[in-house]
Amino acid sequence: MLTAKTAGVFKEDGVAASDPFDRGSGRIRPTQADDPGLSISDTGANFVALQANLSLANYPSLYVPRHPGIVTVNRTVRSELVEDAIWTVTASAPDDVKVTVSPKEFPLAAGASATVSITVDASAVPVGEVRFAKLRFRCGDQIVEFPISLVRRDTPLTFAKVCTPSTFPRGANTQCSITLTNTSFDTSPLTLTDMLPPQLRLLSVSGATMVDARNLSFVGTIAGAEPPNVTIAAGDSPAGGYLPLSLFGVAPIGGVTDDTIINFNVPPFSFGAETWTQLGVGSNGYLVVGGGSGPDVTVVNQNFPNPTRPNNVLAPFWTDLNPAAGGALRIATLTDGVDTWLVVDWAAVRNFSSATTQSFEVWIGLNGDGNPGEDITFAYGPVGGGDLGFLTVGAENRFGNRGQSRFFNGAGTAPVNGTQLRITSAAGTPGETKVINFTARGHSAGAWTNCARATAPAIFFGTATACTTGEVTP
Repeated sequence: MLTAKTAGVFKEDGVAASDPFDRGSGRIRPTQADDPGLSISDTGANFVALQANLSLANYPSLYVPRHPGIVTVNRTVRSELVEDAIWTVTASAPDDVKVTVSPKEFPLAAGASATVSITVDASAVPVGEVRFAKLRFRCGDQIVEFPISLVRRDTPLTFAKVCTPSTFPRGANTQCSITLTNTSFDTSPLTLTDMLPPQLRLLSVSGATMVDARNLSFVGTIAGAEPPNVTIAAGDSPAGGYLPLSLFGVAPIGGVTDDTIINFNVPPFSFGAETWTQLGVGSNGYLVVGGGSGPDVTVVNQNFPNPTRPNNVLAPFWTDLNPAAGGALRIATLTDGVDTWLVVDWAAVRNFSSATTQSFEVWIGLNGDGNPGEDITFAYGPVGGGDLGFLTVGAENRFGNRGQSRFFNGAGTAPVNGTQLRITSAAGTPGETKVINFTARGHSAGAWTNCARATAPAIFFGTATACTTGEVTP
């Protein structure tokens, strides 16, 4: 027998090591490309429709990039033979992956199609690790191999199970708890099942339904988290308007050219109900809270909120600016002796496509001055229209799912010389947590493993598992 202790080496049930393709029915040859025996295909339209989860498309392999524990898919195969035949399917996989297929044997007329169900159980695979498996469809001399690959991942539904004590004598009890928390922003249907091993018997259940002495279930919904909200409205800036940093002898930021972002380590400040110590200063009139990189540099301004990067944006005047053609960016801290602000100033920076210049700044209150509340304002000096009419004034949270544009490409209220705006944000709320408790009694001696299963189709594909182990002693 071929055995495997590590991923990528396969264990084939019933295959002799001397001839792994010999099943006692003559010479077996790999199927040629022009003589496949079976075909698996799908339409282009279906690939587009299933682009969010291509695992469900009818292609001749299976790749699950975010495997939650258990996944079931269907594949429809079509006979390319000229005569009726009977096909059998066998699975090979590493020791910690279980692949099952149904039906394992099926008749298929020439040119006809059949659908098989494939279940890949990777509950025992550690999160973050990769595994490979395969199916082998066989009919006489014909062999068609179907590769399977997966990456085990956590799901947005945190899922844990614990039993205390885990080792106890027969006739004694253990207290078990199953905890599920929705960390996504979407409410989802939730189905949970838990079948106890033969060594245990259910005595009582809270938070779910006791189906019988070994089974419990829950069917309902689990609410998602509410993200921090961000809004923009008229409000006074600390200086009562635009105050050029050049008046304080602050030197321009070096290295700023067209379409750049420069990160600065800064004193702590609050935004979106979180504390930040880095700020990305963009040449195109916006800041990335927490810092940015290449994908966060763009002249394509957004209407907030927008999940496309950049996110966590403060945008006093997001348009296509070119500091290399005129103007300067500066950053400094200013204080009135009581409070301190971090100030980022775009001074007479030119539009990319015209000689129009824009002067504006962002004031960010620092937590280190003893005022922990959020204090973020925009102030405007002489400003014209955005480059070619494109301009965003607003802000959004770090998820890009809450925010507001005061002005976007002609809609809303555009800033003018003397405009002052205030950014406010409110903390979000965590997703719902469900707790199921049950008491189980030791029924028969032996080591046991107990895995609960949960599906939440609005937030992840497949079935998540939470397992715990123990032993009932004599």
